[in-house]
Amino acid sequence: VELLPTPTLKLSHISLGEGGNIQGSIGRFRLRMAVPPLLRGEIRITQALLQGADLTINLATGASKSLSPVPGGWTSVGFDKVLIQDSRLSLARPNGEEPLRAERVDGQVEATSLVGPFRGSIGFDLQGGRRSLRFSTGRVEGNALRLKALLEHELVSARTEYDGVLRYENGALGGEGVLAASGNATVPAGDGTGQVIWRLAAKVKGNGPAASLDAIELVLGNTERQTIFTGNGDIDLSRPSPAKVILSTRQIDLDRLLGGEDSKLTQSPERLLRAMVSSVGPSEQRLAILGDLDVTVGSVLVGGDVIIGPRLVLHAEAGRIGLRHVSGELPGRT
Repeated sequence: VELLPTPTLKLSHISLGEGGNIQGSIGRFRLRMAVPPLLRGEIRITQALLQGADLTINLATGASKSLSPVPGGWTSVGFDKVLIQDSRLSLARPNGEEPLRAERVDGQVEATSLVGPFRGSIGFDLQGGRRSLRFSTGRVEGNALRLKALLEHELVSARTEYDGVLRYENGALGGEGVLAASGNATVPAGDGTGQVIWRLAAKVKGNGPAASLDAIELVLGNTERQTIFTGNGDIDLSRPSPAKVILSTRQIDLDRLLGGEDSKLTQSPERLLRAMVSSVGPSEQRLAILGDLDVTVGSVLVGGDVIIGPRLVLHAEAGRIGLRHVSGELPGRT
């Protein structure tokens, strides 16, 4: 602890929370405070540095009960800037599976007080790609906090947004809001591959490790040629397969969706099935969300032929995507 010329607190080699929902270590922590606010009975942190942290968060064990709202008296505590450097954050998965790890975490957070409003930007590596997160909040009101967040994937130009409320109730963290995502997907088209624009939106409501997904809408393609899937689902981190999502649509015209208005698509049902099968199996990257995706379509037009009533169930687990169910009537009544 240094009092002059600037009150400063320095800690190193910190160990956190055995048995709690936040565990790990912090290599270095430094806190600097402004002097004039201290004379008024206020604490103003001009800069805080968190360096070399390696933390694991476990939301599936019920350990979130250790969380508690910030005391009201802390409204007189504020900080201009918190810097995060060279850190790692892991999200524990159920059944002892390897955690989902964010590496090279760097960024900064600002707040008027310890009850908000907050805003910040953080960059990190996840599954071989660089992500950036920007967020802003309102003040903590009772047990609720308004949050807007944007997560972008730099390599694939994908983005995910959340606009809603976080709540702390009955010893668990939850909330409700709208989750939206968009990007480009690489799909088989003709003798090669093509790009399809996709947009996803859903109403999310959760408490602790579980959340429901209602009014899901998945749009494939641009305005001129697009297919819209609707459905619902849920995520529960306490299950071995947390995600369960069901989607359906009446019809997909793959000739139009993948080939466009003027280009001739050399796709065929056989080529489509081969491409689908080759895309499953062992994966080099660990998947962020594990579970089942159940998709049903009234009819699919491909290569001038029609596949009637196809249903596809995909199962994602650690390092693998598998086909649990494939059915439908191919051309020739196969």
